[in-house]
Amino acid sequence: MRVEHIDTESRTVKAQTYHLLAGHMTGQYLGACLNSCRWGGETTIQYELGVKELVQFIDSWIKQNPENFQELWCLDRGEIVQLPYVHHDRCPEEKKYNSFGKRIHEHTIKDYGGRLRCAEFHYHYDNEEIKKDKPKPIVHQCYAIISERGTVLPLETIIKRLNLESFLEPILMMPHCNNKTIFPFDGHTLALYVQAWYNQEPREKVRLYEE
Repeated sequence: MRVEHIDTESRTVKAQTYHLLAGHMTGQYLGACLNSCRWGGETTIQYELGVKELVQFIDSWIKQNPENFQELWCLDRGEIVQLPYVHHDRCPEEKKYNSFGKRIHEHTIKDYGGRLRCAEFHYHYDNEEIKKDKPKPIVHQCYAIISERGTVLPLETIIKRLNLESFLEPILMMPHCNNKTIFPFDGHTLALYVQAWYNQEPREKVRLYEE
């Protein structure tokens, strides 16, 4: 029976995670499963899973519900999420490269993944080259991502960008851990991000892991 809150029967977070992975997510909302195996409250949660392990957990839930997982993301709370695409109105590296001379980055190119990138080149000479009869310029190519809109993000990338672990590490003087993930919302909201990942188009390009 699908429920909003799963009874952990006093299992620890890690034990509950293993319990769910052992085949006990069938017919359950992904949001409820994610909420039952984490630390924290409604505004900040932590999993005893690294990024890839969390992707594997979600993949396990999908495989345990092959016929109807698209109906089991989470209960409708009227919440809408936006995938964490990189998007800038202009090249984000423009100010950095302007140390070589004031210049607007106007040229762009699309890479094979469909991302819009800066295609500006900068040339300058170091002090030693200037002294030579035929100095060779030092070439700097700016290949910064300007926008990813219209591309398909892997679930691994989405979770990496939502994960606060690396951001909070220097602030809270936390040791870096590859086996933990932290989010500023609960498991139901995380399930909505997973739903948004799955609903990307074109569907044949939707994948779990980065290449």
